[in-house]
Amino acid sequence: MSELPDLSKAEYKILNVMWKGDEFSIREVHDALDNSWALSTTKTTIERMCKKGLVERRNLHGINVYKPAISRPAGLARWVSFFADHVLGLDSRTVVSMFGESENISDKELKELNKLVKQLQDK
Repeated sequence: MSELPDLSKAEYKILNVMWKGDEFSIREVHDALDNSWALSTTKTTIERMCKKGLVERRNLHGINVYKPAISRPAGLARWVSFFADHVLGLDSRTVVSMFGESENISDKELKELNKLVKQLQDK
């Protein structure tokens, strides 16, 4: 796995919207977010995410559209590792095992998540 940058809470929220579809305009992401941000804040955050390699941008008929450059399990791996280490003081794999009961994550995503968390811990 290439080095994955840390995710802020805002970046994770944006990725969570994007993982539910294909490509999005900034307005579509902004409208799907449950917060009180200004549209300019959403745009700035997404553009920074492009520079960090978290989101890809392409021009579609004169409009920029964006899609995640990382998978949902890769994003979750970063969050799980941070949360387990800094908040719970637990081994990340213990926290990942809790996802096994969730209907919101597929078996394929769970396998990838386990693999990515192990790679993060082995660094």
